[in-house]
Amino acid sequence: MKQIQISISLKEVLASVALQTAYAGNKTEGGLKTFERVATIGRDSPLLLRYWREACGSLADNLRGFIAAYSLTEDALRVTLETSGAYDDAMTPSLTLDIFESIWAKVTARWCDITLPDKARDFHRQADSATERAVSKLCHRKKPVRKVPS
Repeated sequence: MKQIQISISLKEVLASVALQTAYAGNKTEGGLKTFERVATIGRDSPLLLRYWREACGSLADNLRGFIAAYSLTEDALRVTLETSGAYDDAMTPSLTLDIFESIWAKVTARWCDITLPDKARDFHRQADSATERAVSKLCHRKKPVRKVPS
């Protein structure tokens, strides 16, 4: 068995959410009024923290067969995943990005559920797709290599 340790920072997730919501608010018809409604600001933190916890819980539920250790604090998610000994370590950076995307997209989707419902479906799909890719990578195995005596 191999163990993979992944840490996702709340600060980085909220920065991605702020970027996505600002972009969505700016590109949606309605001008400044729509932008101000959709883009997140500091006062939105209590609600975004709730969405952060929900997103992390949802991810844990989807990865439960692989989780060896799980820690959720107010500033980071730390998870240790356990996979087969044939897991390809080269997949870990991409796996980490998929887990990060799953979380920020889920937080953004929940935010858009109340501020921009038309875009919320897209973010929910993006979060689900990132989670599916993460599970797929955790199940991926390297081909066995036969060692030939020299």
